[in-house]
Amino acid sequence: MINFDNINYMMVKNSKKIQEYLNFVKSQKEVGFMIAKNKQELKEFKKELNSTSFIKSNNISQLGENLKTLGKNYLVLEGDDLKSVYDFLIQYPTGQIEIFNKQSMKSEIIIPDYIKNTTVFLVTKKYLSKIKEEGYDLLSYAGLTYQS
Repeated sequence: MINFDNINYMMVKNSKKIQEYLNFVKSQKEVGFMIAKNKQELKEFKKELNSTSFIKSNNISQLGENLKTLGKNYLVLEGDDLKSVYDFLIQYPTGQIEIFNKQSMKSEIIIPDYIKNTTVFLVTKKYLSKIKEEGYDLLSYAGLTYQS
């Protein structure tokens, strides 16, 4: 028999922990990471971010555009151009990010406003391992990291 009270308690408990994490990651000069155990937990992370006014980006180019709005942004890493993700991640703390815009076919320089911008990458443990196997050690360049 499933104890739904326990499940609801765990969801509320995790939600509070995520909110604490999001308060700490705010205004950091590094990209925050949220590492999910599986795809179900990844969905919970996305739901939590959406409920706190984070804007989802579908790729690095869109993330660059969203950074211009000076808001809270997130990107789910799943099948992305890992070279672009890696380049973004290592450039973010420098104060300017060069992103190739595939629509305009030009490189753009994005200057994040660390006081008003928050950027978080979401990834599952399994996909993070795959990324590392491909030679991209993203966590070496990550900021504050949340893992339940």
